[in-house]
Amino acid sequence: MVTATNVSFLTVALYLLDLAIKVVALGLVPEGRRPSSASAWLLLILFLPIVGLLAFLLIGSPFVDRGRRRRQAAAGEVISAALTVETDDLLPAPAGSTLNTLVVLNRRLGWLPSVGGNKASLFSDYDKAIAAMAREIRTAERYVHVEFYIMSWDSTTKDFFEALAEVAARGVKVRLLFDHIGTSRIPGYRDMINKLNETAIEWHPMLPIQPLKGRWRRPDLRNHRKILVVDGRVGFVGSLNMIDASYHNRKHERGGRKWRELVMQLDGPVVLSLDIVFATDWFLETDEQLRDVRPHPFDVEPGDVLCQVVPSGPGFPDENNLRLFNSLIYSAQRRLSITSPYFVPDESLLYAITTAAQRGIDVELFVGEQGDQFMVHH
Repeated sequence: MVTATNVSFLTVALYLLDLAIKVVALGLVPEGRRPSSASAWLLLILFLPIVGLLAFLLIGSPFVDRGRRRRQAAAGEVISAALTVETDDLLPAPAGSTLNTLVVLNRRLGWLPSVGGNKASLFSDYDKAIAAMAREIRTAERYVHVEFYIMSWDSTTKDFFEALAEVAARGVKVRLLFDHIGTSRIPGYRDMINKLNETAIEWHPMLPIQPLKGRWRRPDLRNHRKILVVDGRVGFVGSLNMIDASYHNRKHERGGRKWRELVMQLDGPVVLSLDIVFATDWFLETDEQLRDVRPHPFDVEPGDVLCQVVPSGPGFPDENNLRLFNSLIYSAQRRLSITSPYFVPDESLLYAITTAAQRGIDVELFVGEQGDQFMVHH
């Protein structure tokens, strides 16, 4: 039986809950967030307290859980200690140049030095890039490290996976990482897992969402890296995911639309930096510290390109890539060229780009004419 007393008690309880949510939000939400982001969350929570709080708890943090961040920071300290004075940064410009300060910025944020003596080759052809990776894999003597956001064992990538299986069968250590959500949503995922299990390849999903196993986190915080390292001697990095260029999307297959990607092959000391990034992600997923990641003894320097790897992502609290991009844009002197299928800049990046245009820099922006993501496209 509902009485006036019960109704009054329920009203007071709901009022106190509403008040408590708003008070807690005022202290919790602004911490570590940009004012614009904090204001938006606070407005949502103030007007729709319960809905806003649930949404904030689900997707409010742009970072992975604190435990994972602590482990990544600990790994960074180990890396910094291991990279001794012998790996001090090589500066790309005369003393006093802004470019030199960016090298220092990258080293402090992402641990890794700038190193010379490298050779860099670009692949703009999708199939040729995969073929080049497969060729290098077949030369492996000690190990192959593979890390991609999306993977699919299909007709386009078949030779790549077969190369991994071949070298693993002859005793080469093959370690493979793929993003759990990015890959599991692709048709043929279960078939790929079954094929991997038939090989000697050691594989693990990154940032898995498996609530029944106690693995839960914000689902849209993903690992988008694309890295291949062979024996610490040669590496590949770029935008290409290990999947057919149609991404097995029927709409795109019917329309003949394919992704265009750019891949860089790197030979030289910078490959160690790529290997360190992989080793860090491997440690975060498996708790295993890789002992075979070390500088490759090059007889001669492969080239004269100066390189620096800058890792970023939800495990880094300082938004490494955003700080680098903004710094580069503000230091531009002549031309700024941006190519991205998904151009949704935050406030700081948009100001940097528009400021460059207003101060006379030749700014050009290339985006996809047709978008495959509704919210991004509009």
